Amino acid sequence: MKTQREVHETEYINSISDFTPINNFVICKKVSDNLNARTKAGIYKISPFYNRDQFLPLNADRVFEVAVLPKEFNKDNAEKTSYWNTDLEVKVGDIVISCFLNSLNAKVLITDDGSEYRLISYFALIVALRKEKVICLNGYFLFTRMLEEIKTTLWVPNQKKRNYDTRLGLVEYVGNPVHYYHRDGGGDFDKGINIQRGDKVLFLTSYSLFAPPLENEKFRIMDKDYYYAQRYRLAGKVE
Repeated sequence: MKTQREVHETEYINSISDFTPINNFVICKKVSDNLNARTKAGIYKISPFYNRDQFLPLNADRVFEVAVLPKEFNKDNAEKTSYWNTDLEVKVGDIVISCFLNSLNAKVLITDDGSEYRLISYFALIVALRKEKVICLNGYFLFTRMLEEIKTTLWVPNQKKRNYDTRLGLVEYVGNPVHYYHRDGGGDFDKGINIQRGDKVLFLTSYSLFAPPLENEKFRIMDKDYYYAQRYRLAGKVE
């Protein structure tokens, strides 16, 4: 079945060394293929007969290997693209996880040996994996949900579903703060927000309901289900 995820602007080149990324793009080699991924028993994780476009955020390829870095990293370029000012913290060879939207819309480079690369904006990278080290990029931190059941004295007939408070999270990995955000008039929104691994944090209600997962559990390469956020999404820490 044809899928929108297979429709990319594609350029064929002799070698990846023939292409130099600019405007804070990173050339990333595709190392996962979710469309054709199978279980150990040989069963497709996504059926070829299934509408694969229905859950794009879940099924998009998001794992890459950093192949080429921009020669110059322009922090001020973020202002033109409404992102933020940060540092370049990845190295060639890092395994990175990107946001699904940037991967779906990325320009594709195909070399003579058949390898596929994608131009991924650095601002779309969430995590870099370097050997045993987990590096959160772009001011993100990773957390796991701490679902606490909401107790109530009200009795509702035939209500079997339990209600949970989704605003609490346990900080697992923390990245460096963002220097400056180009949103809501701009500002250093990370200043003074000190969090570390093991902190129990409370999110703004509007964000906690829609916190994005780092990976789809079908294609997970990390040890557990993580969610990601930036510091300005927090309402406070729970002691």
